[in-house]
Amino acid sequence: MRAQSLGLRLAVIEVTESILEMEAAAPGADVELMCKTLQVDHKLFYFDFKENPRGHYLKISEKTSGSRSTIIVPMAGVVWFVDLFNYYANGEDPQLFSKELQLDTKVFYFDVNENQRGRFLKVCLAFLACTVHLIC
Repeated sequence: MRAQSLGLRLAVIEVTESILEMEAAAPGADVELMCKTLQVDHKLFYFDFKENPRGHYLKISEKTSGSRSTIIVPMAGVVWFVDLFNYYANGEDPQLFSKELQLDTKVFYFDVNENQRGRFLKVCLAFLACTVHLIC
């Protein structure tokens, strides 16, 4: 789990650093500015930095053999999102606390859970009446 967390954390940091260095692309429909993929066990994680007329955003998707979950992080919250992610990825304390991050009308919930395969981080996005889960 530690090596996997480190790989995922490094990918998120790399994407974030690239995002902060990028210039705005041409206006119009959603434009993909950068895409990174990370495989952890049987899961694929996609980090897509995009732009649309409302601004820049980070789209994070998790794909397993039978499903795909996606959350969208507005540019204004990417640094906070990564800071919270790193809090969990670096956490050695078995009593890590659940946290939430509110960005405009979105609320991201970070929860550490455990099952027979080990500990994992569950990130949920609540937006209006819809909730999306992304398991790391």
